[in-house]
Amino acid sequence: MLWIVFVYFMVVWLWLGTVLEKRKKSSPFIIAFVWALLLTTPVIWIMSAISNSSNDSQKLVNTVPNKTVVNPTNAPIMLEPPPTKVKPKEAEEITLTPKQARDFAHNLYKKIEEDEQFIGDAVELGEYETLIKYDGDWFKYANTPHSYNDSTSTSEMGYSYWPNSEQLAPYTDCNIAFINFKILVGTRARQFREDSSETRKRVRENYKRYQESKAACKKRVDMTYEKAWKAEEAEWIYAEEATPSELSSGIKE
Repeated sequence: MLWIVFVYFMVVWLWLGTVLEKRKKSSPFIIAFVWALLLTTPVIWIMSAISNSSNDSQKLVNTVPNKTVVNPTNAPIMLEPPPTKVKPKEAEEITLTPKQARDFAHNLYKKIEEDEQFIGDAVELGEYETLIKYDGDWFKYANTPHSYNDSTSTSEMGYSYWPNSEQLAPYTDCNIAFINFKILVGTRARQFREDSSETRKRVRENYKRYQESKAACKKRVDMTYEKAWKAEEAEWIYAEEATPSELSSGIKE
Protein backbone atom coordinates (compact mmCIF):
# COMPACT_ATOMS: atom_id res chain seq x y z
CA MET A 1 0.00 0.00 0.00
CA LEU A 2 2.82 2.49 0.92
CA TRP A 3 4.50 2.28 -2.45
CA ILE A 4 1.26 3.25 -4.18
CA VAL A 5 0.98 6.36 -1.97
CA PHE A 6 4.62 7.20 -2.60
CA VAL A 7 4.27 6.92 -6.37
CA TYR A 8 1.10 9.05 -6.28
CA PHE A 9 2.90 11.73 -4.21
CA MET A 10 5.90 11.86 -6.57
CA VAL A 11 3.71 12.11 -9.67
CA VAL A 12 1.63 14.94 -8.19
CA TRP A 13 4.70 16.79 -6.89
CA LEU A 14 6.63 16.64 -10.16
CA TRP A 15 3.58 17.48 -12.27
CA LEU A 16 2.65 20.55 -10.18
CA GLY A 17 6.28 21.64 -9.97
CA THR A 18 6.61 21.49 -13.75
CA VAL A 19 3.37 23.44 -14.28
CA LEU A 20 4.34 26.18 -11.77
CA GLU A 21 7.82 26.46 -13.25
CA LYS A 22 6.40 27.05 -16.73
CA ARG A 23 4.21 29.83 -15.25
CA LYS A 24 7.32 31.54 -13.84
CA LYS A 25 6.26 31.08 -10.22
CA SER A 26 8.89 31.56 -7.52
CA SER A 27 10.07 28.37 -5.77
CA PRO A 28 7.74 26.20 -7.90
CA PHE A 29 8.81 22.83 -6.51
CA ILE A 30 8.53 23.95 -2.88
CA ILE A 31 4.95 25.08 -3.50
CA ALA A 32 4.27 21.90 -5.45
CA PHE A 33 5.63 19.84 -2.51
CA VAL A 34 3.13 21.42 -0.11
CA TRP A 35 0.20 20.87 -2.51
CA ALA A 36 1.29 17.27 -3.13
CA LEU A 37 1.20 16.61 0.63
CA LEU A 38 -2.28 18.08 0.88
CA LEU A 39 -3.56 16.03 -2.06
CA THR A 40 -1.89 12.83 -0.85
CA THR A 41 -3.41 12.96 2.65
CA PRO A 42 -6.96 11.87 1.55
CA VAL A 43 -5.40 9.07 -0.48
CA ILE A 44 -3.62 7.81 2.64
CA TRP A 45 -6.94 7.78 4.54
CA ILE A 46 -8.70 5.88 1.74
CA MET A 47 -5.93 3.29 1.41
CA SER A 48 -5.86 2.80 5.19
CA ALA A 49 -9.63 2.21 5.28
CA ILE A 50 -9.39 -0.33 2.46
CA SER A 51 -6.57 -2.17 4.25
CA ASN A 52 -8.53 -2.36 7.52
CA SER A 53 -11.63 -3.61 5.73
CA SER A 54 -9.61 -6.32 3.99
CA ASN A 55 -8.07 -7.45 7.28
CA ASP A 56 -11.50 -7.62 8.95
CA SER A 57 -12.87 -9.73 6.09
CA GLN A 58 -9.92 -12.10 6.31
CA LYS A 59 -10.52 -12.51 10.04
CA LEU A 60 -14.14 -13.48 9.39
CA VAL A 61 -13.05 -16.15 6.92
CA ASN A 62 -10.36 -17.62 9.16
CA THR A 63 -12.26 -17.50 12.44
CA VAL A 64 -14.17 -20.60 13.55
CA PRO A 65 -16.19 -20.18 16.78
CA ASN A 66 -15.29 -22.57 19.61
CA LYS A 67 -12.67 -24.36 17.53
CA THR A 68 -8.91 -24.36 17.90
CA VAL A 69 -7.01 -25.13 14.73
CA VAL A 70 -3.68 -26.80 15.39
CA ASN A 71 -1.49 -27.33 12.36
CA PRO A 72 2.03 -28.36 13.45
CA THR A 73 2.86 -29.39 9.89
CA ASN A 74 2.20 -27.70 6.58
CA ALA A 75 -0.70 -30.06 5.84
CA PRO A 76 -3.94 -28.44 4.65
CA ILE A 77 -6.15 -27.29 7.52
CA MET A 78 -9.58 -28.93 7.51
CA LEU A 79 -11.99 -27.05 9.75
CA GLU A 80 -14.87 -29.49 9.26
CA PRO A 81 -14.74 -33.30 9.23
CA PRO A 82 -14.84 -34.84 5.74
CA PRO A 83 -18.21 -36.21 4.64
CA THR A 84 -18.62 -39.91 5.22
CA LYS A 85 -20.45 -42.29 2.93
CA VAL A 86 -23.68 -43.35 4.59
CA LYS A 87 -24.30 -47.06 4.38
CA PRO A 88 -27.69 -47.69 2.77
CA LYS A 89 -30.23 -48.97 5.22
CA GLU A 90 -31.73 -52.38 4.61
CA ALA A 91 -35.16 -52.27 3.06
CA GLU A 92 -38.06 -53.12 5.30
CA GLU A 93 -39.55 -56.57 4.84
CA ILE A 94 -42.46 -56.41 2.44
CA THR A 95 -45.10 -58.95 1.55
CA LEU A 96 -45.69 -59.83 -2.09
CA THR A 97 -48.47 -61.90 -3.57
CA PRO A 98 -47.44 -65.14 -5.30
CA LYS A 99 -48.22 -63.49 -8.64
CA GLN A 100 -46.07 -60.44 -7.86
CA ALA A 101 -43.16 -62.64 -6.82
CA ARG A 102 -43.40 -64.90 -9.88
CA ASP A 103 -43.82 -61.94 -12.25
CA PHE A 104 -40.73 -60.26 -10.80
CA ALA A 105 -38.64 -63.43 -11.27
CA HIS A 106 -40.04 -63.93 -14.78
CA ASN A 107 -39.13 -60.36 -15.77
CA LEU A 108 -35.65 -60.73 -14.34
CA TYR A 109 -35.09 -63.95 -16.26
CA LYS A 110 -36.29 -62.20 -19.42
CA LYS A 111 -33.79 -59.38 -18.84
CA ILE A 112 -30.98 -61.89 -18.33
CA GLU A 113 -31.77 -63.54 -21.67
CA GLU A 114 -31.97 -60.17 -23.45
CA ASP A 115 -28.65 -59.06 -21.95
CA GLU A 116 -27.08 -62.36 -22.96
CA GLN A 117 -28.19 -61.87 -26.56
CA PHE A 118 -26.95 -58.27 -26.57
CA ILE A 119 -23.53 -59.16 -25.18
CA GLY A 120 -23.30 -62.18 -27.48
CA ASP A 121 -23.67 -59.84 -30.47
CA ALA A 122 -21.06 -57.48 -29.02
CA VAL A 123 -18.57 -60.34 -28.58
CA GLU A 124 -19.23 -61.58 -32.11
CA LEU A 125 -18.70 -58.08 -33.53
CA GLY A 126 -15.63 -57.42 -31.38
CA GLU A 127 -17.22 -54.44 -29.61
CA TYR A 128 -14.94 -54.20 -26.57
CA GLU A 129 -16.38 -50.83 -25.50
CA THR A 130 -19.86 -52.35 -25.25
CA LEU A 131 -18.60 -54.95 -22.76
CA ILE A 132 -16.95 -52.25 -20.65
CA LYS A 133 -20.08 -50.08 -20.72
CA TYR A 134 -22.26 -53.02 -19.66
CA ASP A 135 -20.52 -53.16 -16.29
CA GLY A 136 -21.63 -49.60 -15.50
CA ASP A 137 -25.12 -50.23 -16.88
CA TRP A 138 -25.43 -53.36 -14.75
CA PHE A 139 -24.59 -51.55 -11.52
CA LYS A 140 -26.94 -48.70 -12.42
CA TYR A 141 -29.78 -51.18 -12.88
CA ALA A 142 -28.93 -53.21 -9.77
CA ASN A 143 -28.72 -50.13 -7.57
CA THR A 144 -31.96 -48.59 -8.81
CA PRO A 145 -34.63 -49.36 -6.19
CA HIS A 146 -37.54 -51.46 -7.33
CA SER A 147 -40.94 -49.86 -6.93
CA TYR A 148 -41.47 -52.08 -3.87
CA ASN A 149 -38.43 -50.58 -2.12
CA ASP A 150 -37.91 -46.97 -1.08
CA SER A 151 -35.15 -44.90 -2.71
CA THR A 152 -32.63 -45.25 0.16
CA SER A 153 -32.90 -48.97 0.83
CA THR A 154 -30.99 -52.01 -0.24
CA SER A 155 -32.27 -55.55 0.07
CA GLU A 156 -30.57 -58.43 1.85
CA MET A 157 -29.27 -59.46 -1.58
CA GLY A 158 -27.05 -56.38 -1.52
CA TYR A 159 -28.78 -54.52 -4.35
CA SER A 160 -31.78 -52.20 -4.38
CA TYR A 161 -33.40 -53.72 -7.46
CA TRP A 162 -34.30 -56.89 -5.53
CA PRO A 163 -37.34 -56.40 -3.25
CA ASN A 164 -36.72 -57.42 0.33
CA SER A 165 -39.46 -60.02 0.45
CA GLU A 166 -39.56 -63.56 1.79
CA GLN A 167 -41.90 -64.45 -1.07
CA LEU A 168 -38.96 -64.20 -3.49
CA ALA A 169 -37.03 -66.95 -1.71
CA PRO A 170 -37.76 -69.54 -4.45
CA TYR A 171 -36.13 -67.28 -7.04
CA THR A 172 -32.79 -66.39 -5.47
CA ASP A 173 -31.04 -68.39 -8.20
CA CYS A 174 -32.21 -65.70 -10.63
CA ASN A 175 -30.31 -63.07 -8.64
CA ILE A 176 -27.27 -65.36 -8.66
CA ALA A 177 -27.59 -65.84 -12.42
CA PHE A 178 -27.79 -62.07 -12.93
CA ILE A 179 -24.61 -61.55 -10.89
CA ASN A 180 -22.81 -64.45 -12.58
CA PHE A 181 -23.60 -62.98 -15.98
CA LYS A 182 -22.00 -59.67 -15.01
CA ILE A 183 -18.89 -61.57 -13.89
CA LEU A 184 -18.85 -63.48 -17.18
CA VAL A 185 -19.01 -60.25 -19.18
CA GLY A 186 -16.10 -58.91 -17.13
CA THR A 187 -13.94 -61.92 -17.97
CA ARG A 188 -14.96 -61.62 -21.62
CA ALA A 189 -13.76 -58.02 -21.60
CA ARG A 190 -10.50 -59.07 -20.00
CA GLN A 191 -10.06 -61.72 -22.71
CA PHE A 192 -10.39 -58.97 -25.34
CA ARG A 193 -7.46 -57.14 -23.72
CA GLU A 194 -5.37 -60.24 -23.07
CA ASP A 195 -6.30 -63.41 -24.92
CA SER A 196 -4.40 -66.15 -23.12
CA SER A 197 -4.92 -69.68 -21.87
CA GLU A 198 -5.59 -68.25 -18.40
CA THR A 199 -8.30 -65.81 -19.54
CA ARG A 200 -9.91 -68.51 -21.71
CA LYS A 201 -10.00 -70.81 -18.70
CA ARG A 202 -11.66 -68.11 -16.61
CA VAL A 203 -14.24 -67.52 -19.32
CA ARG A 204 -15.09 -71.24 -19.47
CA GLU A 205 -15.41 -71.48 -15.68
CA ASN A 206 -17.59 -68.38 -15.40
CA TYR A 207 -19.70 -69.42 -18.37
CA LYS A 208 -20.39 -72.80 -16.74
CA ARG A 209 -21.27 -71.17 -13.43
CA TYR A 210 -23.58 -68.74 -15.18
CA GLN A 211 -25.34 -71.46 -17.20
CA GLU A 212 -25.94 -73.53 -14.05
CA SER A 213 -27.49 -70.63 -12.14
CA LYS A 214 -29.52 -69.55 -15.16
CA ALA A 215 -30.90 -73.09 -15.58
CA ALA A 216 -31.85 -73.19 -11.89
CA CYS A 217 -33.59 -69.84 -12.29
CA LYS A 218 -35.52 -71.00 -15.35
CA LYS A 219 -36.55 -74.19 -13.60
CA ARG A 220 -38.18 -72.22 -10.78
CA VAL A 221 -39.72 -69.59 -13.07
CA ASP A 222 -41.36 -72.33 -15.17
CA MET A 223 -43.00 -73.82 -12.08
CA THR A 224 -46.19 -72.61 -10.48
CA TYR A 225 -45.48 -70.50 -7.41
CA GLU A 226 -46.70 -73.26 -5.09
CA LYS A 227 -44.34 -75.82 -6.64
CA ALA A 228 -41.45 -73.35 -6.62
CA TRP A 229 -42.02 -72.68 -2.93
CA LYS A 230 -42.14 -76.42 -2.11
CA ALA A 231 -38.93 -76.96 -4.10
CA GLU A 232 -37.27 -74.22 -2.08
CA GLU A 233 -38.42 -75.77 1.18
CA ALA A 234 -37.10 -79.16 0.06
CA GLU A 235 -33.69 -77.61 -0.60
CA TRP A 236 -33.63 -76.09 2.87
CA ILE A 237 -34.55 -79.43 4.46
CA TYR A 238 -31.86 -81.14 2.40
CA ALA A 239 -29.28 -78.53 3.45
CA GLU A 240 -30.16 -79.03 7.13
CA GLU A 241 -30.06 -82.83 7.02
CA ALA A 242 -27.23 -83.48 4.56
CA THR A 243 -23.65 -84.05 5.68
CA PRO A 244 -20.86 -81.71 4.52
CA SER A 245 -19.66 -84.29 2.00
CA GLU A 246 -23.19 -84.64 0.62
CA LEU A 247 -23.51 -80.89 0.30
CA SER A 248 -20.22 -80.62 -1.58
CA SER A 249 -21.10 -83.48 -3.95
CA GLY A 250 -24.75 -82.55 -4.34
CA ILE A 251 -25.79 -86.20 -3.79
CA LYS A 252 -27.60 -87.24 -0.62
CA GLU A 253 -26.57 -90.68 0.66
